Amino acid sequence: MVPYSHDTAVQILQLAIAPVVLISGVGLVILSQTNRMAHVIDRIRHLIAAPNQTPASRKQIQLLYARARMIRISIISLILCIFFDALVILEIFIWEIFGLKNGSWATSLFFASILSLIVGIFTFLLDVNGNLRAVKIEIDESER
Repeated sequence: MVPYSHDTAVQILQLAIAPVVLISGVGLVILSQTNRMAHVIDRIRHLIAAPNQTPASRKQIQLLYARARMIRISIISLILCIFFDALVILEIFIWEIFGLKNGSWATSLFFASILSLIVGIFTFLLDVNGNLRAVKIEIDESER
């Protein structure tokens, strides 16, 4: 273990701040996604429990289930983003505390974190589009 001063400890903590901010922001997106998932599942259960299922309601159930799968992919991707980011923080501390100066893992983990974030946000956008398709079915059904 490498001895370090108070100033060095402050520098180590400063290095770890950026990944922590990313974790905080992604956590808010995960919260949003879990709320969306709960609403989709509630809507599916409501439509399934309805006594008179129409072809439109069955189609809407299928669309909602596809949305639920999309949201699940988004949540998993965002959780992986946080996991990789936490590993980056761990590696930063290990470098500094033990005097190791090999940043190749941190770079790869940060890349994986950002890639997971991109997948999560992209699937979030796909879910928003799916939401509009489900509403379109309701609009078409109400016009009949």
